Amino acid sequence: MHFKFDERKKYLYLIAVVLFVLVVVYRIKPFLVQLTPSNDEIILKEATLVKYRKIIRKKGALETALKALAREVKNAEKGLLSDKTASLAAVEIQNILTEIAAKNNVEIRRVQVLKPEKASAKGYMLIPVRFSLNTTIRQLKKIMCSIEREKKYLIFKKVVIRVIRIGPINSTGTIRSDLTLYGIMKKTEN
Repeated sequence: MHFKFDERKKYLYLIAVVLFVLVVVYRIKPFLVQLTPSNDEIILKEATLVKYRKIIRKKGALETALKALAREVKNAEKGLLSDKTASLAAVEIQNILTEIAAKNNVEIRRVQVLKPEKASAKGYMLIPVRFSLNTTIRQLKKIMCSIEREKKYLIFKKVVIRVIRIGPINSTGTIRSDLTLYGIMKKTEN
């Protein structure tokens, strides 16, 4: 079968085919653009890949640092009060105070366990204990230094000192000290 077209019909068909192709390309182009990423997207994804590769390379060093920090935390927690409840931790503080006072020949006149408080660090509690004693200035200094050197973390939050008896110039006077001492313990899960 042989089709004969005159010159005019031939050009009209050619123009129609070209217009059809242009319309099809015009309608399909947005879909094609979505399928092929732009240069900016490619550059952005390459930068992201480079960042992730750096993170993966640092993984070993970070794991080593994490293990070292875990060891440091474990060593630091040795200074925390070791009892399971706040009341037992307060007894531990009282025992420490009694032992230090006995070494310095001082009698603790009054001990008051206060309500436990939340520490600023999550998972820890502060155990406050207020105690009163009558001492000389030298004895008080020795007691406070002994408490500061204690292996357990004990913090002075409040110190009130009152003069009870003033002696002659070369003798020592007596002072009453009210000290509030905080110990730190790990919060127990209830």
